[in-house]
Amino acid sequence: MATLSEIKLLRTLLVKSRFYFIPKGKQNLENIYELVKSFYPMLCDDRVVRTDNGEKEWHHQVRLALNDIKDKPAVSKPKDKKIGIWKFN
Repeated sequence: MATLSEIKLLRTLLVKSRFYFIPKGKQNLENIYELVKSFYPMLCDDRVVRTDNGEKEWHHQVRLALNDIKDKPAVSKPKDKKIGIWKFN
């Protein structure tokens, strides 16, 4: 089982990589989660969940990383601002 600190490392790696492995265009969160998990399987441990809401911790780290780099050249929120949709440039 991955530790919480190992899973938090996922955010750092994603920000530094700018999600380069995600195909260009609009992606929904479910697709992003699948791609991240295939690229960083050891850091995407479904058994580690948040104590406040029971959510998978690595999902939370993915969203934090997306928010960290949104509006940078690599990732943005589409103009229609649909929840869970991100645009990769």
